[in-house]
Amino acid sequence: MAPLKVAIIGGGPAAMFLCHSYHKQRQEQRPNFLELRITCFEKKASPGGVWRPPPTSTIPLTLNANEEKEDEDEEERAVDSTRIYDELWTNGSSHSIEFYDYTFEEHFGKGVQVPMYFPRRDVQEYIFSRVTKDHPNFFDEFFQLNTKVTHVSFDSTTSKFTVTWTNVCTHETRCEEFDKCIWAGGENGTKFIPKSLRELFPTPEDTSSKVITESNQDVVSDTTSTVTTNNSPLLLHSTETHSIRKHVPGKTVLLIGGSYSAEDLALQCLKWGADKVHVSSRSDSSPVTWMTSWPADKPEVYVPCGGESVEEKQSPEECDKAVVVSTVEKPHDETEADAASWTSDTSSSTGSLGSTEESWCPPVLTNISLVIFCTGYKPNLSMLDPSLRPTNDVLPQLYMGNIPFESKLLNDDWRMVEDNPAHVFTGHVPPCQGRMIRYNYNHPDIFRGIFLPNPNIMYLSEYGFEVPLLSLDVHAWLLCSYLTGRLPTPTVEELRQASEQQVVDQLRYPYLRLYMDEAYSQKLAEISEFWSPTRESPDHCSWSECEVQYEKYQYRLLAKVMEEGTYPGVSIGTYDRLNENGKALYKFDCHSYETRADRENDNEEDRQWRTFRDDVRFPSLCYSLYSKTKGRPLKQKWLDAVGDVSILAGDV
Repeated sequence: MAPLKVAIIGGGPAAMFLCHSYHKQRQEQRPNFLELRITCFEKKASPGGVWRPPPTSTIPLTLNANEEKEDEDEEERAVDSTRIYDELWTNGSSHSIEFYDYTFEEHFGKGVQVPMYFPRRDVQEYIFSRVTKDHPNFFDEFFQLNTKVTHVSFDSTTSKFTVTWTNVCTHETRCEEFDKCIWAGGENGTKFIPKSLRELFPTPEDTSSKVITESNQDVVSDTTSTVTTNNSPLLLHSTETHSIRKHVPGKTVLLIGGSYSAEDLALQCLKWGADKVHVSSRSDSSPVTWMTSWPADKPEVYVPCGGESVEEKQSPEECDKAVVVSTVEKPHDETEADAASWTSDTSSSTGSLGSTEESWCPPVLTNISLVIFCTGYKPNLSMLDPSLRPTNDVLPQLYMGNIPFESKLLNDDWRMVEDNPAHVFTGHVPPCQGRMIRYNYNHPDIFRGIFLPNPNIMYLSEYGFEVPLLSLDVHAWLLCSYLTGRLPTPTVEELRQASEQQVVDQLRYPYLRLYMDEAYSQKLAEISEFWSPTRESPDHCSWSECEVQYEKYQYRLLAKVMEEGTYPGVSIGTYDRLNENGKALYKFDCHSYETRADRENDNEEDRQWRTFRDDVRFPSLCYSLYSKTKGRPLKQKWLDAVGDVSILAGDV
């Protein structure tokens, strides 16, 4: 039988892990093994996606591809600037990214302890070394670089995909047929800035704004970087770190967004010498809002004002630059929220969104020189024919909106979990029938990576798990097992039934149901005054207990996917019960949270420099699942670890 031709769109970790899974399964020499001929299309000159090494990297790729192409045009640079910046560090426990077939002991050395958080360079070298260890020609076999896929279509009569691609160096365009297609373009494919935020800042058409852009686009569009003069702030997306650092020293910086990119860049700006750092979050439960491990209690964090939103007028004091910070609560099916309003004309009023309370006055931040949008990304599905894209062009865990959902499983006997901390206040809330506001870990069109309208195309992504690299590897192994015949591919009907069952199960947990079921969300809003961080009396229930249920659920779900795919080397338990490995991963996750939220034992001197990555208590509680070697604190202060540092080099 001729090999099955498989096209993989993207050349990042997802593509690398699927090809690695294929290489491992090929070595098993099982009977009835289906041989694949895989082509990973990567538009850059080196593999890795957002994790691709910088041009100065010494990572051996066995390809003459360590340098970006010199003829890359301005538009291409602007659109495709999403790459992990050189000084990035991980924000989750390092021991959660250790792989069964290439352990830390094998990579760093026997008995070598590693810190709880890794610099970018060590993660890159680790994942690249893993796939090339037993296959030095890994990238030569599977990857086609400098190749931009422009269109993918499917012919139902031949059951073949036609992939149209262009060589970005020669500009030659070709078409090629494939039996299967896997989208592995990554959730960070293109920058995302909500329209409401774009409208708050000057545009090139506003001649009084004095904003100069490098192209005739919106100043915060996906394809634009900006430079400024006089009173205009420099506006950048978090991906444009190559432009950020030089503008930070001695300046006042505003970061818009409250998730982990804002957390990391706030710390980076302090490391780079910012005079002041402000962070505006649209949510009062985002990571930056419960982070207490800021050095010297910096930066200032602003959260939603609450209440109904109204327009107020605020005249800032005399200054060169001012930002009125405010946020607004919006309906659940809205994905955008205002975070700031800019004025460069101090004699005029600035509209802002605030509280209905007349006494409330939004804070005014002055002399802002740099605004960084930490507003996330969107997957790039533009090359796929619309018939091959999921609803709303979004992936599992990112899917929100008015979603039709009905199930016979949600009958009169259906109940939430017995140990539901909120039940004493909510009682039994009948489940939604008709629509939902969000899916978690799956999608109405995608289940276990298989696109239900056309199972010949698959989607490989992180799916929102707290251990993204492990999740990628587990799902890559599962999809590869379907392709090679190692496991029978479920029918569409079987997948739909399993997806329905998973949604119904998730509705049993209050934390998940809050984001899925509008009726339940409204019920919880009515009793929000009864919630507190700890259960101090029968009149208070603990939302943190609901969060614990949720955190454990996601590891149980990952354990289930491991079981379904017969993932080799390590088990974390079952869907019903985590084993010691699963419990350890959950605890590592908790310890990562505790490094951010617990500073009771820090003295005043330590508070001036200590970040969550400098924690000395929890690293030793994290350990290798394979060698049991414990972690260690950093060798130097994180604020002093400047540049492209490395554990292997002995820097940290």
